Amino acid sequence: MPSSMEIMQRLHNIGDVVALRLFKGGGARLYPLRIISVERPNDLQNYSLGTASALNATGTEWDNIEDSNQNRYLEPEHEEVLHQVYWGVSPSYIWVYRRYPSNVDRGSLFGTRTVGGSVGYITGRQSPIGSHSALTETYVIKGQRPSYLGYHPFAEPTTPTVFMSFSIFVYGVEVAKLEDLTAIERAKMKVVSPGGLIPVEAPSWISK
Repeated sequence: MPSSMEIMQRLHNIGDVVALRLFKGGGARLYPLRIISVERPNDLQNYSLGTASALNATGTEWDNIEDSNQNRYLEPEHEEVLHQVYWGVSPSYIWVYRRYPSNVDRGSLFGTRTVGGSVGYITGRQSPIGSHSALTETYVIKGQRPSYLGYHPFAEPTTPTVFMSFSIFVYGVEVAKLEDLTAIERAKMKVVSPGGLIPVEAPSWISK
């Protein structure tokens, strides 16, 4: 299982370039973001997804990770900001499913991914609430947001409250062009698909 040390190795510094693979106009393309400032980490602790009933097919229902005023913790407030997010879950036996953006299921091998199905989830054993795994790495830009659902996989008469914690590494960025990158920047550039293999639609501000 990826360790917390691997998370540290994945973090970015000023001058690094992260190229987001996003969908625009009939195909996927790369949108390079140059890191110009760093703020890390910003932790969100013990966020409740609600109560999970054993083998309930709807789980805890989908949560956008937001406060009572619908301010979304994981989505940047500004276009010139990139969030690199890692998360953990408690209790350890809970299965967490994810969507990114908030209406697109992730973790499918084929077809539709089903809550309670045997693919597409990460457990609290894989990513404990106090020691997040690199398996949970997510990149979030303004105009997009992930959402999460907790599932109780055992036929036990328990109704635990599902908690998640998030480490949110905040980067100030500027949009660059591939043709303007130096040879060194191209060689070191990290290419990521924010939602997974299926590209996320590029918001208008980054695809001008």
